[in-house]
Amino acid sequence: TGTNTISWTSTATTFWDDTGVSDEQTAQYTIQWRDNDASGNWADSATSPAGSVAIGDRTPPSAPTGLALTATAGSLNSGLEYVKIDWTDGVTDEAGFQVFWNTTSSKPGAPNTTTAANAVTYTTPDLTANTQYWVWVQAVDASGNTSSDVSGSITTLDRVAPTAPIAPVWAEGAVGIATTITANWTLGSDNVGVTNHYIEIRRDAANPSGTVVFTGATGSAAGGYAWGSAVNGVTYYFRAYTLDAAGNSSGYSGNSAGIFIDLAPTAPTLLYVNSAKIGAQSASAAGTPATISGDFITNDISPVALSAVFNDTDATDKGDKARVAIEKWNGGGWTNVTAGGFFDRRLPTMNVGDRSIDIVVMGAELTELFQSMGSVPKYRATLTFFDDYGSLGSASASIEFRFDQVGGGSGGITNVTITDGATEGTPGLDHSGGSTAKFFRLTDNNAATYKLVVKSGGAVTLTFWAWDASYSALTFTLSGLGVVTAGPTATGQTGNGWTQYQITTTTHPNADGTLLFAVQGGGTAPYYFDDITGGQ
Repeated sequence: TGTNTISWTSTATTFWDDTGVSDEQTAQYTIQWRDNDASGNWADSATSPAGSVAIGDRTPPSAPTGLALTATAGSLNSGLEYVKIDWTDGVTDEAGFQVFWNTTSSKPGAPNTTTAANAVTYTTPDLTANTQYWVWVQAVDASGNTSSDVSGSITTLDRVAPTAPIAPVWAEGAVGIATTITANWTLGSDNVGVTNHYIEIRRDAANPSGTVVFTGATGSAAGGYAWGSAVNGVTYYFRAYTLDAAGNSSGYSGNSAGIFIDLAPTAPTLLYVNSAKIGAQSASAAGTPATISGDFITNDISPVALSAVFNDTDATDKGDKARVAIEKWNGGGWTNVTAGGFFDRRLPTMNVGDRSIDIVVMGAELTELFQSMGSVPKYRATLTFFDDYGSLGSASASIEFRFDQVGGGSGGITNVTITDGATEGTPGLDHSGGSTAKFFRLTDNNAATYKLVVKSGGAVTLTFWAWDASYSALTFTLSGLGVVTAGPTATGQTGNGWTQYQITTTTHPNADGTLLFAVQGGGTAPYYFDDITGGQ
């Protein structure tokens, strides 16, 4: 109802909006127009037939509220990552809800999906792991009118496990010679990123039976780990795994091969040369050598005995050995007189801790014989301990020594007295009751040999004292220059557990020269004897 008038020129087109029409109504319209000329004369047209227009629903629905986004996922390594979308439906005339998502903050032009009316939740199909998504939800009615949206963003979960490390191996190989050992492996990888690697170390056996002694993180970029708590004589194994930022674990790698810890023995302490107790002494050109008076003066058949103590914490006693080198002082430096530069002796198997060993230096192991006459040169013995794995000790012990001449020179051996051997406490007093018990000592089945300078034409008689508890296992001989030995026989003199014996040549030496007085042990140590005297 009503009339509206508009004007336009002959060359223009105009429009008229009827703003008074309500939604969901049908309006009818007729059109009549009037023309006027330049003189102002008007002419009315005929009225057009009536036309009708149906007005639709132009009102949008109310917007949803309370948007909540939750990241969910399938099982580990399933590759399924979701976002659960929840909202509050405060709408009464919606036909459904349009849901949008995107990996940027720009809302797509068309919804990814449209739900049914009254829906309040929706879960997306599989999305990309560990990725930020923006989400929008808006109501839509039957006429296609849409509400304003409610929006938010969320990062999807990462449920893809990293790959496990491979090729676990000890950098030192099968044997370690230090308490720090290094575990190496090829790094694991991850679809997003590795945050850490973890290592597990077991002793005595690999997983699962070995005892765990260490577990710990090594870092995201670590392909190796130095562990400093290894114990000597123990075998260790390790394995590793990878962890990502989401806490996904690769699971353990395989086990490494074992590494046996074999630490080098400590430096020995050289205590004896030729059973004369002279104490450990540093080796130096200017050092004062220990003088061995009449004890084991040697020739080609009379070896020199070296006694040493060392400490080795190797609980499994893997073939420990002693390496020995003998040198002679030449006035300006030391000359090695050991054949081959050194010789090795295997040590007896003993308990962990302090061990002692007697090493007999044979004439064949030297490039020249020890000398005890003339200039009386000094010698140096050096010991180093090592084992079958090649763990040579880092320190050695050395001692200097020299030998005195024994015998009466051109006058034969008349009234020669050889006294004051090692200071030992086992027998207690010496045969004369002296409070300082000094006498000679043999260990195991070693031999003591004394070189005596004699003249031809006279029988040789020696007397000596022996400790009764060990005498029965000792053998005494006097030989050389064609002599025949009688005895030894007891002289009848005793004292404080000692007995005096006498040994005599029944023939005369057939030339000026050297006789050998030898004392041989019988296999059970120690043995003791003292105060050798003689005449011709």
